[in-house]
Amino acid sequence: MPAEAFIITELTGPQREVRLFDRALPYQGLGFGRQQRVVKREYAGSRVATIQVMGPSLLDVEPQGKWKTRYLAAKHSVELVGFSDIENVSGRITAENLIAVFNRIVDAGQTVEVRWGPEVRRGVLHEFIATYDRVEDIEWRMTFIWSQDGEAPTRRASVALDTTSAMRRALDDLDIIAAEMPTSILPDQADDLQSKIAEVRAAGAAFTERLATIQAETFAAVSDVQNAQMLAERVERAADALRTGSLSDLPYFQLMPFDDVAMVVEAEVWRRDTAAASRKVQAESRRSASAVAERNVPGALAVVTVTENTSLRQLAIRYYSNADAWTVIADANGLVGSSAPAGSRLIIPRPSGQGVVSR
Repeated sequence: MPAEAFIITELTGPQREVRLFDRALPYQGLGFGRQQRVVKREYAGSRVATIQVMGPSLLDVEPQGKWKTRYLAAKHSVELVGFSDIENVSGRITAENLIAVFNRIVDAGQTVEVRWGPEVRRGVLHEFIATYDRVEDIEWRMTFIWSQDGEAPTRRASVALDTTSAMRRALDDLDIIAAEMPTSILPDQADDLQSKIAEVRAAGAAFTERLATIQAETFAAVSDVQNAQMLAERVERAADALRTGSLSDLPYFQLMPFDDVAMVVEAEVWRRDTAAASRKVQAESRRSASAVAERNVPGALAVVTVTENTSLRQLAIRYYSNADAWTVIADANGLVGSSAPAGSRLIIPRPSGQGVVSR
């Protein structure tokens, strides 16, 4: 590969790559800038203004140039990876081919990494404009919006992550306590409790099975991590459902037919212990899901799939308890606005110094 190259690599989705050399390169003098975001406030009657520093940001980059088919064909100027239908056209790359390539990258909206000399940045290809002098000679301009300066931390192979043992212990503890349900509890209430405990157990078992599968792999696919997150959320919902109704909300005199002190104490102790066991299952599911996300997608608190009518603000409330933190999610995924198409997989980054988030 020539020493000087302009390289655009999709980090998500189809993970295609474009390498431009020689006459395919952008015009020289391409700048990669940054700025400090500030808010300046001036007050009537005062000669002193206040400046609030908001943190650094990366300036958009707008490469531009001109592609001429006769030059592209005459010398090694372009390498494509993942564009098989274009790579085989007449054995060469034309200016028109490159227009199709960059239109596809814009349409896909994937996170991209751009390399130019010592500069490495990540973001999205926001805009691509082609101006035709003729089909063989095309002026072009593109705009990148950045979310990250430099490369993401390299995934490190580590000792096998044991995420299943703690979950199994928590589920076993819940089983032991559930088996000690007092016989004084009314049959209808007992059936309701047993049904909800069984749902927690089933959700926990499915989640633990998924953890074991992921644990056996060096690195899991993002879809597997997302599936684990969904199963963990099912465990949380089941545990929340268990702790409502008969287990915590129902007064003791509606739980049993007799107002006997010993029976009441026995039932209340059991309800307290069962609630504590369900919280332990819930906590372990959160911790394990977070550990899996962190191991396979470094820096991630979770990997989620966007559902219909779900905004980044809603995700920020769920994971950070702050709707305004949606920009953290947007920046990590190279998004511009506070929404993403349904079905998109998004990384929920772990804020600096943050442990497992309780939801």
